[in-house]
Amino acid sequence: PNSVVQIDVSTVDFDRWTPTGNDALLMAGRRDYLSRVTEALRLADTAGPFDLVLYNAGMDPANSGVSAADSLVTVQVGGDDIGFSRILAICGALSLTDPFGSPCQDHYSDHGADQLAQTIARTAPKVTALLDDIRQRAPHARVLLIGYPDILPVSGNGCWPEVPIAHRDIAYLRDTEVRLNAM
Repeated sequence: PNSVVQIDVSTVDFDRWTPTGNDALLMAGRRDYLSRVTEALRLADTAGPFDLVLYNAGMDPANSGVSAADSLVTVQVGGDDIGFSRILAICGALSLTDPFGSPCQDHYSDHGADQLAQTIARTAPKVTALLDDIRQRAPHARVLLIGYPDILPVSGNGCWPEVPIAHRDIAYLRDTEVRLNAM
């Protein structure tokens, strides 16, 4: 898990997170987005070699383009804010240590406290603030908050090693995704 590095290029202050270790967050505007992506790739070169790369293509779901003229606004938000891709990468690596156990849940538990549930609870007000901002910018628009699709089975033990999540972590991460979609 120490070999997991997240390098993110974000276009909005709303999508800020605090980098730790070798992680990096590069803020970009419309004019310097591609140069910031180039910089992120250079940073990634210094952090390599890689066994796994997760890439989130495109611009962040910035609300800066929302206006009073809009009649429909769709929003899918929260996964990047809690670092869900990084969480899955860490849990995948941890599954190699105990494929039938719950090494991911053990990793994210601190004396019984679920760190992922706490992160979601801390992130929920950001989602509320974003929706309030959209409502102010587009007061007559229909706003659709779109949840993330199911990425883990609702029941069963998963399909390790094809999907490298330990058997007893499937339900834990599924519940985390459900909480993410509910915030």
